[in-house]
Amino acid sequence: MAVPSRLSNFTKHNHNNFDLLRFLAAVIVIHGHIYGHEYQPIQFPWGQGVGGQLGVLIFFFISGFLVTQSWIKTKNTAHYLLKRSARIFPGLILIVIVTALMIGPLVTDIPDYWRKQELYIYIASNITLFCQQYALPGITYGSKINPQFWTLRVEFALYLVVLVLGFCKRLNVFFVLSIALSLSFLLPLTPEQIKLFSAILSFCFGASAYLLADKIMLKNSYAFAAAIILASCFYTLCVPIAVLAVGYLICWAAAAPVKWMHHFGKYGDASYGMYLSSFLIQWLLVRYVPIHWQCYSLFPASLLLAAGYGYHSWHMLEKPALAWAKKRHF
Repeated sequence: MAVPSRLSNFTKHNHNNFDLLRFLAAVIVIHGHIYGHEYQPIQFPWGQGVGGQLGVLIFFFISGFLVTQSWIKTKNTAHYLLKRSARIFPGLILIVIVTALMIGPLVTDIPDYWRKQELYIYIASNITLFCQQYALPGITYGSKINPQFWTLRVEFALYLVVLVLGFCKRLNVFFVLSIALSLSFLLPLTPEQIKLFSAILSFCFGASAYLLADKIMLKNSYAFAAAIILASCFYTLCVPIAVLAVGYLICWAAAAPVKWMHHFGKYGDASYGMYLSSFLIQWLLVRYVPIHWQCYSLFPASLLLAAGYGYHSWHMLEKPALAWAKKRHF
């Protein structure tokens, strides 16, 4: 499959495959989520899932690439913040409202659900991304609800890092990678913190890829080597060489001159809505669907439902919010 010789050849136009790659990342995350539910009543015959982290790395790399592009093209602090907020918060607010105000009252075990302070802490902390709060009052079955929100806090913080570096005229590869390197020494070596570091590193690699687009060669042989590295590190995706391999494969796949891949997003970008809703959908399925149906139906059922939610969220909320933000002038 022929691709442009340099990454910059593909960044100069809008014919890319990022919509497809984001959709695939959402599918990978949804598959990974089926192993992350507390009180999981079944054992899957194909073993434990390891792909969820791969989906997160794809999301963060693409985000780093496109957000850096957004700042360089905008270079207006207020407009940049508005566009980034329009991308994150409308969809987030909707799923928090659906979870806390529609689903919560139906599944809680206590009659005074509306009087509990925990409910309003859940809403405020998740809508503002201020802190992590996953519990709702009176819900003990699978007490963590929407734990995937942690990535949104990290991603929005990285948006602000790009803003600060850009405003200070320090948005270059040295400063971007210095941030990632500094965090490698500051974060404790726990499994959760290592996952956090790998996500940040993937974002930084994505930002660096855009900044170095004139120098990055896209070749099938390089992509094959990256695939070999990724396969050999698949169960340890947090190591930097694996994160770098994922990033190169994303650049190569995004630039692939395949027409149907370019047009994948013509019906909308469901990936964010899928990511936000999938855990809640699976939580409900695990709780209410008979056990003997879950083994083979949990993934396809949650994928279809999340995709339906994602496309509705895109057309009814996310797309109008982004269009509104782009029209604002400062």
